[in-house]
Formats: sequence, structure tokens, C-alpha cells
Amino acid sequence: MAFANNRSLVGVITAMIIWAAWFVLVYALTGVGCDAGWHTRRFAGINHLSLWMLASTAVAVALMAWCAWRGWVGWRENNPSGDGREAGQRQRFLGMVMLILALLAIAGTLMIALPILLLDPCAT
Repeated sequence: MAFANNRSLVGVITAMIIWAAWFVLVYALTGVGCDAGWHTRRFAGINHLSLWMLASTAVAVALMAWCAWRGWVGWRENNPSGDGREAGQRQRFLGMVMLILALLAIAGTLMIALPILLLDPCAT
């Protein structure tokens, strides 16, 4: 993901884009998995549907954590481009915004993923 940097607005919101894609994926998996009967098969005490959703959650959280790290690095840099004081301040600000958005996306993902562990995904 070369676009995940604090130099562009798309880079700053990359974690939120990942969160939105994960959110759609989990709901799509729920629909397809319940229809296909994935929730009836088990592996290591957990049903296949929940296992796939947890795996997608782990991947999404790892990508968002990487975005948070990139934001933190961008926030901590003084003036890496040498474009002057204003450009350096703008870059630090965008790094801070990227870090905060990534942390919010991680928190939202984990809060939404918690019921995957606690509830049957296909209960009616």
C-alpha cells in the first residue's frame, strides 16, 4: 500500500478505507456463510464462519496498525521534505490525523468483532 502515507488525504484516511472494506466483507461473509452452512462445521471449537471472520479481522487490524505506525512516524518527523516550516507543520498535522483515525478504526473494528466470539453468527 504505497498510498498509505501522511502526504496525501487518501493516505491519511487509508485506515478508514480498510475499516469500511472489512465491514462490508464481514457482512458479506455472514450472508454467504449462513446460506452455505459454514456455521455448522467446526474447527478447534469454533465454527468455520466465525473463524473466517476472525481471520479477516486480524488482517484488517494488522493493516490499520501499520497505518497507525505510518501516522506516528509522520507526526514525529520534524521536517523531512525540507520544504519550509509550513510544509513541515502540515505534514506533522496530517501524520497526527492519520494516527488518530487509524486508532479509531482499530477500536471500531475490535468493538464490532467482539460479538463474533460471543454470539452465533447465524442465530435468528
